Amino acid sequence: CVVSRTGHYNSSSAVMAHTVEGSIGNFIVDENIVRYRKLIATAEADPSRDEARYQVLLRLLADEVAKANEAKPR
Repeated sequence: CVVSRTGHYNSSSAVMAHTVEGSIGNFIVDENIVRYRKLIATAEADPSRDEARYQVLLRLLADEVAKANEAKPR
């Protein structure tokens, strides 16, 4: 809940702040997914890839995809 300096509750500001936070969060998750997919594709093309790093990238991608799926309205 958002209370103004005068002490009045302002629900529209609270909703707006939550929406903006959600939009920024969704943008970051989407950008992370794009980045991890690029890094994974590069690693897959490299015969001498660092397998531990590759596994970490796969796990990070899975985490971000899960976050994106949670954020979708049902």
